[in-house]
Amino acid sequence: MTQIKSARAAPSLETIVSGLGWFSIGLGLLEFFAPRQVAAPLGMERRAGLVQSYGLREMIAGLGILLSRRPAAWLWARAAGDVLDMAAVAPQMASTNKSVQQANNLAALTIGLIAALDVYCAMKTS
Repeated sequence: MTQIKSARAAPSLETIVSGLGWFSIGLGLLEFFAPRQVAAPLGMERRAGLVQSYGLREMIAGLGILLSRRPAAWLWARAAGDVLDMAAVAPQMASTNKSVQQANNLAALTIGLIAALDVYCAMKTS
């Protein structure tokens, strides 16, 4: 009787790190070229310039990850950026506008999960 493997192999660390680099570039492009569209659902309409600067930060980190033979420093930079991102969305989590509150709660959850992945990969590649 043959044994059937139903689980796929976990992605390698290199694959995850590369994925974080591409994710960072994609997010950065979105934030840089459409800052108002990113900021509006979060109740940060007046902070589009901040969102745009975060987009530039993301693109630089993503390129650093993808082009570096030792991406740990760039992953730590992403993790530091995650702290800034969380600080930007945290005040709106208590908004009286339910849709803004929900968008920021979802953003905070997403940032937290990505931050954990950034720190994990930074530790593993350091």
